[in-house]
Amino acid sequence: MNGTGYGFLTAAAPDPDALTRALAEAFGIPAARVDVAPDGTVDGRNWDTALVTCEYELLRTGDLRGMLNVYAVPAVTTPPAPEALATVLARTLDTPVLAEVETATAPPSLRRVFLPQGWTTYATVEDLDPTPDPTLDPAPDPDQPSFHVHTTQTGLAAFPGAEVKGLPSAVHAFPPHTPLTNGLGTHRDLLHPWEALISRMAAGWPPARWYGAAMYRDDLAARDRLEAALPTLPDPVRTALAALDSRFRELTVDDAGKELGADPSTTPWYRHRRPTALPWRVLLPPDGSA
Repeated sequence: MNGTGYGFLTAAAPDPDALTRALAEAFGIPAARVDVAPDGTVDGRNWDTALVTCEYELLRTGDLRGMLNVYAVPAVTTPPAPEALATVLARTLDTPVLAEVETATAPPSLRRVFLPQGWTTYATVEDLDPTPDPTLDPAPDPDQPSFHVHTTQTGLAAFPGAEVKGLPSAVHAFPPHTPLTNGLGTHRDLLHPWEALISRMAAGWPPARWYGAAMYRDDLAARDRLEAALPTLPDPVRTALAALDSRFRELTVDDAGKELGADPSTTPWYRHRRPTALPWRVLLPPDGSA
């Protein structure tokens, strides 16, 4: 039976003592059963008694300063979820901790960022080829990883150079629940974008309460295609569409097309309506719990 592995990146260089405390807390084990050491260290390790090991690497270039590889042996029968472990690490290390978003539709660049205050946001991270820096002595290892935080969903002091904007990749990483269209066979693809929009709206725009205006317009264009196909749609699809349209009306308000620039005299009814709270205009708060 295999154990459980985790991988994280940290904004600040990790402190070994704080790492030990965080891992002991997260796994619910004594600190003496945790082994923390720099990557590649062999001597002085307590391999025989450790239930959890963590090898860390101090990164000298890029926007991130730490890389953690955590492993719990099979005897740890109830290891914490990666989200729970990252939350404890961020709080105890007092630095943002970045974790991969492990869904089938998440791009490799997308990371979930766990903040010391206990809330989360999202970022895109790029691998960099380290640029030689003559001021560093000794010079960085050219084989050492280096990362650039390109975009953050919320402005973060740890990454002042990152562009702050909504991330469509974070939205698409978490497909919505679409029960009405899942059983419609060949017509599923036609109805799915409309139900997906309504499902996201009803759920409060997960995962970060943001949805782009361009994405919303794309969904309205999908509804246009449905409207054009309406005369040829079979009764089950018409019934599902009627239910979705009713729900869409409940979740939106009629603003006579002002927000999205639709002329009521030349465009269909759904283009005159907008979400009650505009997800593309909501200011992303500095405190995600706000």
